[in-house]
Amino acid sequence: MPFTQHDGWLTINGITAWDTYDTVFTVRTVGRFGAYPQGTLTATASASADGFPAGNLVDGDYTTWWDAGGTLPVSVTLDLGTRRKVGYLAVNQREWSPTYNRVTFGRKEDSARIRDYQVFVSDDGVTWSAPVTAGVMPSARGVQFVDLNLDRPTRFVKVEVDDTWAADNAPRFFHQLQIDEMWLGYGHPSGTPTPAAVVEAESGALQGSARIATCAVCSGGSKVTGLEPGSGLTLSVPVAQGGPYVLTVVGLVAGARTVQVSVNGGPPQPLVLNGSSVESPLVARSVVVWLKGRTNVISFSGTAPDLDRITLSRLPEDD
Repeated sequence: MPFTQHDGWLTINGITAWDTYDTVFTVRTVGRFGAYPQGTLTATASASADGFPAGNLVDGDYTTWWDAGGTLPVSVTLDLGTRRKVGYLAVNQREWSPTYNRVTFGRKEDSARIRDYQVFVSDDGVTWSAPVTAGVMPSARGVQFVDLNLDRPTRFVKVEVDDTWAADNAPRFFHQLQIDEMWLGYGHPSGTPTPAAVVEAESGALQGSARIATCAVCSGGSKVTGLEPGSGLTLSVPVAQGGPYVLTVVGLVAGARTVQVSVNGGPPQPLVLNGSSVESPLVARSVVVWLKGRTNVISFSGTAPDLDRITLSRLPEDD
């Protein structure tokens, strides 16, 4: 079904009428599409409270956050490491404040979220552009998206927060900006995306105690389980074009487990999956890997979650 996505909205196209009460749409997702994964970005800030550094914005852990320490204006700079395509900025602010001005038990409360902001870009982190966008961010729960759609790759993106929503008559919330996570994206999914390579885990070579088990929610009806120290899974993955790829691991786990991912004999990269059950739902995490334009050998080891499949999506060129 064709659709478009921007500014945090998904629009289904090509439908002129439907029953508003009985029509049901099912959306299936696996991980994030179009966002640079953990490890691609680093973050710095012009001010931070002790113990709440800007690095918490890009550590992949929603239980840690950055605190501006009561400083406004304040800026956060995201570094992509090299010049890359940037389509949007995503901001996930902490949910500790209300979304509107109110009085609770005689105490004034207000939103500590971003209100006025500007976004700048730079190739070197020293010389900055004029604002590529500026506006008022809604005081709302959930991730807020700012479409940038830059006409050329860039390395640094700086978000300057000039004011927050809370007034000074709510001192507990006035200028108390706290943000859980920030992402940069290279593109939105669409109804006709470039297809990702999908490789089922059960198609690979198993070592040690690793074995194939039936899985009702898995895409191929099976999963690889029993991945413990001394065992492993090896997949052969051909790609037509070499370069950087987002590798997304899809699996099942109760609690947290770490799978070690190695590409073409290189050093393993740890990838932590968190879930609630080895039966359902599926969970996914992504990492950037470099593949060659031929058959690649991707190995999985460690005390790992049960594995359903992997997907591979090529990242855009840096320059």
